[in-house]
Amino acid sequence: MTKIRLSKKKAEWAGHWKPQTLRGKPLVPSAAEEIRFRKTIVAMTERMTAQVTREVMALAQSPAAGAMDAPGQRRTLRQTTGSIASQSRILMARLRDRMNNQFARVVQKMAARMVGNMFRSARLSVQASIRKATDTRIPLTALQSGALNEIVKASATQTAHLIRRIPQKYLDQVEGALMRSISSQAGTGALYTTLQDEVQRHNITIKNWAYNTARDQTTKVFSDISREQMRAAGVKRFEWLHSGGGSEPRPLHVQLSGQVFSMDDPPVIQEAKGKTPEIRGFPGQLINCRCKMIPVLEFQD
Repeated sequence: MTKIRLSKKKAEWAGHWKPQTLRGKPLVPSAAEEIRFRKTIVAMTERMTAQVTREVMALAQSPAAGAMDAPGQRRTLRQTTGSIASQSRILMARLRDRMNNQFARVVQKMAARMVGNMFRSARLSVQASIRKATDTRIPLTALQSGALNEIVKASATQTAHLIRRIPQKYLDQVEGALMRSISSQAGTGALYTTLQDEVQRHNITIKNWAYNTARDQTTKVFSDISREQMRAAGVKRFEWLHSGGGSEPRPLHVQLSGQVFSMDDPPVIQEAKGKTPEIRGFPGQLINCRCKMIPVLEFQD
């Protein structure tokens, strides 16, 4: 743990006024890195939805689908319905393999790059915050710790896991839509139209999910890394700063804003509700939380 010293100017001022605490700047993640990571994930998701939509809708216009929609005997209808259903399962299995492989080839590298960039962003932010409070530039090596290395590894793993869920989540939705359309529209001639509308809704849903996941993950990674860097620098307390953004702010987080807490005894950030236990933690830890930490430094001498 690093011992932070006041600059000569600050020390003279402190000796005269006897301050007990000094506050740094709010810790803010790199907006450029967040935007870059978000755009990359959304672009991958859009390429996936375009490929899947094209192939699924081609199947809906295939001869097998036409045979299913053609009027005829009950026996013929059952046979043709089974044919389009079998072809649908084969197509979805092929799409799953392809999309999972496409994401798997790049996801680990993308996650590691984002975490590395957030590591540097957090390091510079903590350093600048402490310098603002003390007029002293602490060395970057003072922000290292063994626990920090484990946080970096865990963050990269968790980020990669969430990105891999995108094709799984999306293809489950599309396959369900395809099978429901086959079951409900057999013999009506409306398979293509019904399926197209539902697939487009799922395209929008997964794009929004990918967007929010990428944005939320950069915030969490920055929060976890900067918090451990504060510990390594010897900072023991922090002030909660509510982001002030969002159309539905958490009332509890609004109440926490401006209060100072110990790093070893964080506040309740989500109250118990039903079977959900209360959660104690830090700014940026809950989903879509954009609150910030302000390092609070205490000096006795």
